[in-house]
Amino acid sequence: MPHPFAHACYPEHGIPLILWIVRIHGGNLHESLCTSAMIGGDTVHRGMSLGMLLGAIQPVDGSLRKGLVHHESIKADIKGFVDMALSGQGHLAV
Repeated sequence: MPHPFAHACYPEHGIPLILWIVRIHGGNLHESLCTSAMIGGDTVHRGMSLGMLLGAIQPVDGSLRKGLVHHESIKADIKGFVDMALSGQGHLAV
């Protein structure tokens, strides 16, 4: 039987590992994200899924966002994206 934990980035393969990480860290967002990063492999979807799951059930410490080097630029990009999406005028450039 294959090991239930995978290093793959794909969410459908990473869910058991995501739930294990959350469990061993008692839902602590910072510790869970650090563990996910330290495990290695393709961490993009795993980190995104951890952030969404834990962010949905608890307040998120603003230091995680403000610690980003380009915090203000990222914040402006997110606001621009949300404004465009809510206006109904956005489209994807191909």
